[in-house]
Amino acid sequence: MRQWRRLGEGGAGGRPALPPGAIDATRRRGGTAAALALAAALVAIAAPVGIAAPDGGGEAAVAAAPHLAGAAGMTCDEAKAAADEAARRLSEAKKKQKRAKRGLAGAKGALKAAKRKGSERAIARAKAKVKKAKKKLGKARRGVRAAEAALRDAEQRVEEACAPPPEEAYKAVSAGGRYSCGIRGDETLACWGYDEAGQASPPTGTFKAVSAGAEHACGVRGDGTLACWGFSGSGAATPPAGTFTAVSAGDYFSCGVRGDGTLDCWGWDTFGQSTPPAGTFTAVSAGGQHACGIRGDGTLDCWGADYAGQSSPPSGAFKAVDAGSVHACGIRGDGSLACWGEDNWGQSSPPAGTFTAVSAGADFSCGVRGDGTPVCWGSDSDDKATPPSGSFKAVSAGINHACGIRADGAADCWGSDGDGQATPP
Repeated sequence: MRQWRRLGEGGAGGRPALPPGAIDATRRRGGTAAALALAAALVAIAAPVGIAAPDGGGEAAVAAAPHLAGAAGMTCDEAKAAADEAARRLSEAKKKQKRAKRGLAGAKGALKAAKRKGSERAIARAKAKVKKAKKKLGKARRGVRAAEAALRDAEQRVEEACAPPPEEAYKAVSAGGRYSCGIRGDETLACWGYDEAGQASPPTGTFKAVSAGAEHACGVRGDGTLACWGFSGSGAATPPAGTFTAVSAGDYFSCGVRGDGTLDCWGWDTFGQSTPPAGTFTAVSAGGQHACGIRGDGTLDCWGADYAGQSSPPSGAFKAVDAGSVHACGIRGDGSLACWGEDNWGQSSPPAGTFTAVSAGADFSCGVRGDGTPVCWGSDSDDKATPPSGSFKAVSAGINHACGIRADGAADCWGSDGDGQATPP
């Protein structure tokens, strides 16, 4: 006969006196994957629960905790298995309550019969049985209430475990000239704002990267090929064939990182901005008349116009870089920022602290701090350098507006909105 004890009693340091072989016993008995997961979950969270478990562990220990659905690491099937077990235990509890009621009725009948006979000894024994039967019924009723609560909890956990994961509104966003583009949760594109050259009319299909330039945009399709749209002066919106891992649209030129890590640029090349250096790169960013990239060793390389020092990056290792109109910014290996180039509005004078994202616009820049707070610096015309409050995970600075992705996946934009470029769908 199993000896029951209360979890939370007898364990060292307040830990529960769990059956020492709960998981092993379940495995020896050929328990299902769901049962094994449930047993593991029981061991992990039984302490704050305070439920009863039988010595010897195994399936019975799992059965004692039907509310464990939704515990760490549980799948939808495991949650359903826990709910089914909770329903079975409720059925057993109700049967036990029904038997206890019959037992009490029988004990009361025996007491009446003893009273008719008038035997004090028989009456005393009958009263003791009635008392015992009442106690048993009370315990059975408490068991039913507990099982009902456990089933309700288990059903709620099934809803949580089996619910489809929330789909992010946007996975990426890019602010361009007077328009913006983003990748939705289903990986399709959405663009909004000025559309005279078709820059806000993206192609169909799924994409894994997008970049909005001055009057054209480019994206990396799901198969790695490129697509560009909008004004194609100098061939900026006419990408080369092949597969790419990254792409960036600038002012009438574009650059991309091929699958082998080499760079390719196309479009306007008056300042050599479409003539990238040799070697392998992990990232690239096309700006006004210059571009920057991160080499395989983390160092920076910039090319194109350099009249304001925009193509003369600092030394050291970087993990992100973004080229603006006449300046650029990057995130160093320690999370701090560095900007270079034109600084007449303070756009190349970043704040101190650690950052997870940075973007250089026309005459301002924006970044996301380690705690998710957005911050911008430089020209604040049209409040473009005054981001909204809240937690963000991405940011993109355009010419006169900026956009970001909040922690919940929602897109938010600020600054000039004369063409709807700061009003995401």
